[in-house]
Amino acid sequence: MPIRFNPSGTLNLGTDPADLPAETSGKMVTSGAMTRCTNLCLDRAGIASTRKGSAKLNSGSALAQTDIWRIVEQGGYRYIFAGTVIYKDEVSLAPGLTSAAWSTILGNSYNSSEQSIFALNGTDRKRITGATVAEWGSDSPTVAPTVAAGSLTGLTGAFNAKYTWCRKEDSAVVWESNPSPAGSGAITLANKSLKITWTAPTDSQITHVRIYRTSAGGSLYLWDQDIAIGTTTVDSDTADTDLGTEASWVNHGRPPLGTVVLGPNFNGYAFILKDNRLYYSLPNQQEYWPDTYYIEVSSPGFPCVAGGFLDGQLFVATAVEIFSISGTGQGTFTPLPMSAQTGTVNANCFVVVKGLGIYHLGGDGVYLYSGGTDLLMSRGSLDKIFQGETVGNVPGLNRTYINNCWMVAYHGKLYIGYPGGTSIYPDNVFVLDLQTKRFLGMSTEAQKISHHSYASTWRAVGIDHTNKRLLAADTSGYVWKWEDVDSTDDGGTAIAWQIQSADFNQLRKYFPRYARYDVKVGTGATAAGYILLDETSKQTHTIIGDRLTRKRLVDGCTGDRLAVRLSGSGSVDIFGVEIE
Repeated sequence: MPIRFNPSGTLNLGTDPADLPAETSGKMVTSGAMTRCTNLCLDRAGIASTRKGSAKLNSGSALAQTDIWRIVEQGGYRYIFAGTVIYKDEVSLAPGLTSAAWSTILGNSYNSSEQSIFALNGTDRKRITGATVAEWGSDSPTVAPTVAAGSLTGLTGAFNAKYTWCRKEDSAVVWESNPSPAGSGAITLANKSLKITWTAPTDSQITHVRIYRTSAGGSLYLWDQDIAIGTTTVDSDTADTDLGTEASWVNHGRPPLGTVVLGPNFNGYAFILKDNRLYYSLPNQQEYWPDTYYIEVSSPGFPCVAGGFLDGQLFVATAVEIFSISGTGQGTFTPLPMSAQTGTVNANCFVVVKGLGIYHLGGDGVYLYSGGTDLLMSRGSLDKIFQGETVGNVPGLNRTYINNCWMVAYHGKLYIGYPGGTSIYPDNVFVLDLQTKRFLGMSTEAQKISHHSYASTWRAVGIDHTNKRLLAADTSGYVWKWEDVDSTDDGGTAIAWQIQSADFNQLRKYFPRYARYDVKVGTGATAAGYILLDETSKQTHTIIGDRLTRKRLVDGCTGDRLAVRLSGSGSVDIFGVEIE
């Protein structure tokens, strides 16, 4: 009976090849199940094609800092957080920082028309706007002003003053510190002005000092005037009736030195994870973090490591649990444990996919949290890989470095990078087609999954939403564009691929006589077919041209289990193989 392998199924690494499904259609035994499928894309029904290539974006020279922690795009520019430096399109902006994992959000400071990147790594807190790197927030003045009688006229009575530091864009105040202490005592004036002297700020992002003064005999400190940085004294003769709003706030603190930042969401709140606490900002003001705005999410022994928003709801993960954060604002936020089977190994392996749930990586595989249920989705197909076992040509996870894994969802696919074999950083990637909403091994409608391998190892991935591209940074300091429709290779290196069918079994021994390959081989590509009996290659056929499906002789050989393997390099489309 002829058999036909049609690559319309999915990669299955967890099932014995002899147990994979086959169907009988008339006088033909068919199968689409695969035990090997590397660097081939299964997007089109019945066709396996070489995956898209990749291209270096900084091909001229590598970054000096190769410990690349994060890639983030803002306004069409890519910002790289690498080692002790922040880069913009591979140009150094800020050296001398702490080399640690960074977390970022995009947002506008209060009243600002410019979007910034807000970033932290547990030690450094930065606000990046264009090519300018400044502190995220700033300290408030702690030195009281000196007040005395001035040289102008107009004020009679007892007066005192405070001041704040602020940052203005044109005439708009986009950040302002807490007020300083008041002067040591009110000054009594008789038709004089109030001379106010203050301490200059050291933070270069501060543009103005705001002066607040009392009315005659008053106790409220009301806005008087703004003074541009460059002077430290002013004579105030502003009439009491012309004074403005009161300086009454005390909650414009800096963000905590956390490890993960999230948002803005929840009516404009930004959130920071630090140890086992969740901190939050003033609404729509991610530069203001009151000291009392936090909740204890977990016990101190299990710090918060990741978070994300699913359908507008904030979820926070430790290594062992996922928490839903209920509430709508200050004083109402409450953590609710979800009784998840596990948490996640790091912040880069906690990915929210709209309409599906939260994919996260536990110590034993990939989980999907959805609708209050947390399921191990890599059971079966990928179970052996995540236990560290090599299956066929797919290396097992180097579990020593599981914390270096990452995930990213892009264009309906989930990319899971892991270090295989002896690698420290990911050099293998599983790509899941999210459209079927199921993972291999969980349903008869198996989710399509493919395996990609690379010569490079990858520290970080990111999405360039403006330019619609998936970015990856390797351990040599190069930034790449992945899934590049214009690339058929990886930076000039041909893409090696391989695919192998399930084993075909029957009661009597197989005695294959010929094979036909329906394969389109691209220019400069190579391809070969292998007839395997009992896992041993018995015949090799070189495949050339454009779907030349002539019969290829198979020399006399017999065996109990028959399979077919195709491998090669370069651009190829595989439509099917027939053996009789």
